[in-house]
Amino acid sequence: MIALAARPSTCVTADNVTTHTLLNCLVREVSGPEGQLTYDGSHLLIRLPRLDVALRACVRRPSLIGAHRFVGAGQERDLDGWVDITWLRLATLVAQELELRTGQTNTEFVDQVAESHAVMTATLAARPASGNALDYLDSEQALVFGHRFHPTPKARSGPVERWLPYAPEAAARVRLRHLAVPRALIREEGVDVGALAVLDGLGGSADQAVLPVHPWQFSLLRSHPVLEAALRSGRITDLGERGVETVPTASVRTLWHPELRAFLKFSLNVRITNCVRKNTAYELRGAVALTRLLAPVAADLRTRFPGTALLAEPAYRTLDVDDDIDLAEGFGVIVREGLPLEPGVTPLLAGAIADEHPTSPAQVSALIDRAGGDALGWWRAYLALVVPPVLH
Repeated sequence: MIALAARPSTCVTADNVTTHTLLNCLVREVSGPEGQLTYDGSHLLIRLPRLDVALRACVRRPSLIGAHRFVGAGQERDLDGWVDITWLRLATLVAQELELRTGQTNTEFVDQVAESHAVMTATLAARPASGNALDYLDSEQALVFGHRFHPTPKARSGPVERWLPYAPEAAARVRLRHLAVPRALIREEGVDVGALAVLDGLGGSADQAVLPVHPWQFSLLRSHPVLEAALRSGRITDLGERGVETVPTASVRTLWHPELRAFLKFSLNVRITNCVRKNTAYELRGAVALTRLLAPVAADLRTRFPGTALLAEPAYRTLDVDDDIDLAEGFGVIVREGLPLEPGVTPLLAGAIADEHPTSPAQVSALIDRAGGDALGWWRAYLALVVPPVLH
């Protein structure tokens, strides 16, 4: 049986969150299944048998399913007893243990953990103070620390000055780049004519379409030789960054467009967590195909469970210049429907509600406080809304 440690009084840091996230993954995916966990008072002891290393961490709140809440630094046992270790030391030990376990060397693991730590550090410094009002877009931008069970939840390639202007965690607002493109050089598809009308709301004519582009992606592809030639010859016109400010959501590359009342999901040739976030050709086509396929399912859900909606992705648009796949995938934008709002209802991102750390008023502890402290009543109401349509 594990004793309960005191709730931490210090503010949450990138060092501790990185350590705790690594411990979460280690416990759930490696040490737990291998039977290498024991308890000592308020500490969880973790053995790395292949390295013959013993670790421990102070547990703030234990969990029967291994989702412990830790506090403070991790520790390693040496000849003199237990000593605090850094997140970098822990990441290095985990990488070495996994290499011995699998026989495979992951040369990127520690670097990606370091990227994630750097993003947390930068966004904590840049993030404005949270207010008390509940707001959907604020909840989208509240995930400062990311997923508790991902070893590199905030990894993001590139220097801080490159990505910080577009970071949702820093409450960024972004003006999109716009390209004027002859329709002969546009590839697009929608479930119906109205679906593409959303993008036509950005301007254009019968002969020319306007293609919105994430400014970060434009900076990455600006020197592509086919694009350079098209801009130089006048086949494509760069209209610059203009229009209303859009709002980056938790995924970084999907932005809310307040005039179109829709989300725009852009390609980004950037590794976020562990994947390059590019809209491949099959994903562009697949978004529209899946929207068609799920239309009757979505209609049934709306009828059976009022207030439930699937956010469809009914259209996409991209460049089709000289059959260049890099440009076709790099400039692909998918339209995602906006939230079907009802008067007096404030939607909130589920990830912000379930966040371990109270980084916004959307976090569950704040919501329960708003409900007068009735945790069980709040939980029952939440389950009544979420579970029936999911099980259906």
